[in-house]
Amino acid sequence: MATMMEELEHEFKSLTKLLLCQELSDLDAYGKWLGKHVSLPHPVYSKISKKEVWVNPPLSFRKMKFTTSRVISMEDMNKVNVSLSKPEDFEGATLKEISEKLIKPVSYLCGDFRFRTYENVDKCSGAGDGRNLYYGEDLYLKIKNCAYSNYTLYSENMFGCHGVPRSKFCIHAYNSVNVTRCFEVDGRINSSDSFFCHNSESLSNCLFCFNAKSMRYAVANVEVGPEKFAKVKKILLDYVASELKAKKDCALDIYNVGCYTGHRS
Repeated sequence: MATMMEELEHEFKSLTKLLLCQELSDLDAYGKWLGKHVSLPHPVYSKISKKEVWVNPPLSFRKMKFTTSRVISMEDMNKVNVSLSKPEDFEGATLKEISEKLIKPVSYLCGDFRFRTYENVDKCSGAGDGRNLYYGEDLYLKIKNCAYSNYTLYSENMFGCHGVPRSKFCIHAYNSVNVTRCFEVDGRINSSDSFFCHNSESLSNCLFCFNAKSMRYAVANVEVGPEKFAKVKKILLDYVASELKAKKDCALDIYNVGCYTGHRS
């Protein structure tokens, strides 16, 4: 029986061939590129068991990591969730005393959180109800074959994605709902087979479309037809695939496509 990484590697190869028309291999070699716009978990050690625990990425509004000295795993929860305080301890206590003496002793961050049934989960701070989940946070609810992703629900075959529920077969999809076979997209809904598109709805076979709706075979918000679309798409994908094969990275992405000037040093 294949291992989780063997299965994920197979899906990554198949997906890159589907999206980029060229097969890429060695998922972890592309890890930095896949996760460059995704908040990912990091490992620390449990305060109780001393075992490695993967915890939530830094909160965006705080721009800081959680206090690692208060981290435990799910296996440790029953060892710390019983308070030694008594009701009378609250009488006359100041807010600082309540925080330090009553709340802090039972205040821990639970890493390696798991939900419902799951199979093959590794390097995830929160995951469950799915299969083959690797290096991610908030990967839940009938999800499978997902890596280097955050807040991806009811989805399958998603790599380097954030905030993309009910979607499948995407790489670098962000803040979108119900998208299929998309690459480098953000703010999309009900769309498929699109590349480098932002803030759009109901698009199919589109490149570089922004603030658009209900278009097919379009480039830069102009419907050009299947033949011309295919020519532009080939130029784009040949460039992206060559950069990835040579550097395991591609500087061009949905967040800089409007001001991209060439190779990154």
